[in-house]
Amino acid sequence: MNADNLRRSGELTADATCRGRLVLCLTLSLPLFPFISAEAAGGVKSKLKIDPREQGQVVKKELPDGSYFQYLPARPADPPRLLVIVHGTPGENEPALAIAERFLRRWIPFAEEKGLILIAPAFDQENFGAIAGPQGGYRRLFGRRIAADEFLHRIIDQYKSLSDKFDGRFYLYGHSAGGQFASRYVVAHPDRICGAVISSAGTYPYPDPAIAWPDGMGPLRWKMRWLGSDKDTVVDIKPNPDGWVKTGGLPITIVVGSNDTEPAYDRNNSQKGVGHVERAKSWFRDMKDLCLKQKQAFHMRLVIVPGADHNSAAAGQMAMRAIGEAIAFNSRRPASRPSSDTTTGTRESK
Repeated sequence: MNADNLRRSGELTADATCRGRLVLCLTLSLPLFPFISAEAAGGVKSKLKIDPREQGQVVKKELPDGSYFQYLPARPADPPRLLVIVHGTPGENEPALAIAERFLRRWIPFAEEKGLILIAPAFDQENFGAIAGPQGGYRRLFGRRIAADEFLHRIIDQYKSLSDKFDGRFYLYGHSAGGQFASRYVVAHPDRICGAVISSAGTYPYPDPAIAWPDGMGPLRWKMRWLGSDKDTVVDIKPNPDGWVKTGGLPITIVVGSNDTEPAYDRNNSQKGVGHVERAKSWFRDMKDLCLKQKQAFHMRLVIVPGADHNSAAAGQMAMRAIGEAIAFNSRRPASRPSSDTTTGTRESK
């Protein structure tokens, strides 16, 4: 299959190109969740101060709502170019801070090459349900005191003080639980995204109004109680289904390993397929069908990495390549599309 046919098909194997563009849009006011505390809703603003000595260093940062890691390259891009890295579920006895730092450090050489400022929020168990939280915790953008997406906004918005040219948009990478976060974040906040990689997500928000958020377009009214709390919090979310249709212009790539086939948990019985590969394919196809029906440009890419399993490092090079191509797309420079016979994997045709 030649490059033009691959471009039309959308679904590739890793030895083909992943210069895709996926936009999943859900137009909601910020913050996404109206149940955060009055203090959090007040929008505490913090002006960022960067010490030049922080360049080339992984630095832990603190906000009232949580912690994150920052890495400043030796030569940052102008205007600032940010990549947010969202970790997966921490291992046994592994703090969220430790896994956030581990994920970030893998991207340092790439950050130096592209002039990227790296940001890795730590979604801990207590405040964001990193291991187990109501409705999946940060995976579905929830949080105890503040929604996970709003916490990220508070981090990112600090960097607006670095340059008048920085508009608060950023690149996003998430793996596994972080991929679930990313899949819902790009739907909820497409105007904040320059490009993204959704890696090995176990669940996705389907473009189906009959399925309630966070796994579909439908409204959600639900009582949530966090561990250790004696009070329920009422969640009342009304997604805008039109948002899913506005998904054609951003360079977003879904990455999944061909061996990532173990059954994945389905909390709300909303997913199509059992394993990560099946679910990635089904979400890709549903999004494609929706956009075709609405005559909306659709440029999603699904890349299946041969021989890779659920390990984040296994598909890491493909994820970096996809972010690099998203940067090239936004710079209006053609990204390279290496020739390949792409004889393995599944390709969709329109």
